[in-house]
Amino acid sequence: MITIRQEQMHCLEEAQKYSFEERCLAFLSEQFPEQIAMFGENRMREQIHADIQRAFIQGIIDEPAVMKYLYLSNLLGSDFDVNPRYRWLAPILYNLKNDPHARLNQALDAVADRLDQGLDLTDPII
Repeated sequence: MITIRQEQMHCLEEAQKYSFEERCLAFLSEQFPEQIAMFGENRMREQIHADIQRAFIQGIIDEPAVMKYLYLSNLLGSDFDVNPRYRWLAPILYNLKNDPHARLNQALDAVADRLDQGLDLTDPII
């Protein structure tokens, strides 16, 4: 029988976390190459780490949902979920009747609709 020590489990968890953050960086590098170039990969890694923690606090824990959260964070700013400039997003983001995937999909759709209509994303009118 093989016994895995706590230290070994910690190392495995850290490796998985690092691998996930690297996939996030690769995704954001494709979506926001100018931001990566401007801030650099190290700064983006720090922001990814912070944004993942914010997502986890909100119950957003699986990879596809976290990626959507990161996308919104890079598009609107890391405080998009609490920023008064985007208060029109609050009813979508905090509608706990919907699961995180549905809320993030609705938020992305709402952002896309506003952009398609030529509206300012900070305009409070829905």
